[in-house]
Amino acid sequence: MTNNSHVRQGLSPGGIAWAFTAFHAANWHPLTWLSHMLDASLFGLDPRGHHATSIALHAANTILLYAFLLRATGARWRSALAAALFAVHPLHVESVAWVAERKDVLSTLFWLLTLHFYVSYVKSPGLARYLAVAASLALGLMAKPMLVTLPFVLLLLDAWPLQRLNLCAATDRQSREVLQRLVVEKLPLLALSAVSMVITFIAQSRGEAVAKIELVPVGDRAANAVISYAAYLWKSVYPVDLSFFYPFRENWEAGALLMSIALLSAITILAWRTRAARPALLFGWLWYLGTLVPVIGLVQVGAQAMADRYTYVPLIGIFVAVAWSLPDFGSSAVRRAVTVTGTAVVLGALVMAAHAYAGKWRSSQELYLHALSVAPNNYRAHGLLASEYAKERKLDQAQHHALESMRLGQASRLAGVAENVAINQVTLGNIELARGNLTGAFDHFAQAVKLNPADPVPHFNQGMVLKSAGQHDRAILAFEAALRLNPDYARAHNHLGLALLLTGQVDRAVVHYQQAAALRPDYAEARFNLGVAFEAQGRHEDAVAQYRKALEINPDNVVNHLRLANLLIALGRGREATGNVAEALRLSPGNMTALNMQKGLGVQ
Repeated sequence: MTNNSHVRQGLSPGGIAWAFTAFHAANWHPLTWLSHMLDASLFGLDPRGHHATSIALHAANTILLYAFLLRATGARWRSALAAALFAVHPLHVESVAWVAERKDVLSTLFWLLTLHFYVSYVKSPGLARYLAVAASLALGLMAKPMLVTLPFVLLLLDAWPLQRLNLCAATDRQSREVLQRLVVEKLPLLALSAVSMVITFIAQSRGEAVAKIELVPVGDRAANAVISYAAYLWKSVYPVDLSFFYPFRENWEAGALLMSIALLSAITILAWRTRAARPALLFGWLWYLGTLVPVIGLVQVGAQAMADRYTYVPLIGIFVAVAWSLPDFGSSAVRRAVTVTGTAVVLGALVMAAHAYAGKWRSSQELYLHALSVAPNNYRAHGLLASEYAKERKLDQAQHHALESMRLGQASRLAGVAENVAINQVTLGNIELARGNLTGAFDHFAQAVKLNPADPVPHFNQGMVLKSAGQHDRAILAFEAALRLNPDYARAHNHLGLALLLTGQVDRAVVHYQQAAALRPDYAEARFNLGVAFEAQGRHEDAVAQYRKALEINPDNVVNHLRLANLLIALGRGREATGNVAEALRLSPGNMTALNMQKGLGVQ
């Protein structure tokens, strides 16, 4: 979000084209990018607006879920209960509180709209209504490929509650013919899902997000999948010890695996045997099992064992099963009172738990510390916490967590890959840089480059060390290497410009300053540096314009005020310079340069 120049610039023709053609972050979700760009256009980088959008989408999803269930079943209070559970469950905090998970709430909006369009189509079949179903599915897939299972969910809807398919007569010839017809009806939708799966696999393979079989054998993936199915169920009932990252476990205990298999088998058997009396139970259970398939880890993407955000849609099935399994509210006054009271208590407890967990997302440090309280072996939380401490110059703490992250990561087939070590090497390099140890810092950055040469950050950091050491020619090479890997790296353009300016290559410096300013229009430092370069070229009016733009972004920069005032005085425009001199003195009382300028201007 904050470092993505395409998002920062808001909606633009170039940004829209990028959204549809980029596989950034090992994903293809152009609609999600457009959503972020729209927020940037409306709110800039004020986080409140971005969070408000995610909350609004979650609220809309809650309303759409209630309206869909009511339309499809006519059961008002059960529909309301399922929607209420969806609205407040702590497992959904991550999808809403983490702005970068916009793809969850946005894709689910189209998921639920697709269900609404499908109900309309079933009630009154027609090409226009079917095309609405397909269009909504396509838009959802462009927000997140999680919707690849939606055509199968529509088959579940055909069985219950739409009553187009009789599961109790599954072996009957007529039922098989009906099923075949309904499957054929879904083939265009399945084709959309297939295209999305191919694009997603290409994106994740290019991003090297998919773990290789030799790293995670099929048996380990299957064991993790089975245990994750059971773990998600447990967390839905007892949502404590939630974390933004659950490390993939290398060796599962046989007991845990067997208990998970037993639990899943028992529920499946119960749901199937009671399908005539309680069809919603089978519907909800199959929804849960099926919609988790893309993210359950059979194709291992990333180093997590599971993730709360993956339950955003699947738990709808569990909520429906729970709501329709409760006793009938109208069966007796006592049962009604017990059911209503118990439901209210559960919802109240979930609200409090969700509120408490949402509070952990107020700051990065709080989130990472909470994750470590849940699992002290969380190597990713250690590494991210190290980076945060390094920014705050809590260097000893940062070093401890970086080293711990490396130690834990190296013990894992997934986490021990070069990328995790490289990230921590960058942090250790930043620590040494803060300590003034340029040689030590450079060595860490060099290790990071060796381990993960495709990451532009350690190349850039090497350039910063070399520039600080006065080795400008070598710094230029490092910055250029970073830009070959990421041409939109605004800071690299800016600091390459500085190195070029210091070696007398003014014209080239101007080009890179301009690119930095174009990528980040609010980049005050790049604007100021561009003004300095324009001065060196004799383009004084252009320099004045850049200094003023820089001050619009950062009006408290004393050096900028004095540089602009000095140029204006040199141009014989002393009256214009008085305001900048006065502002410099207000910001820095007693500043000798400003006092001398004031004296020269004859201002008392």
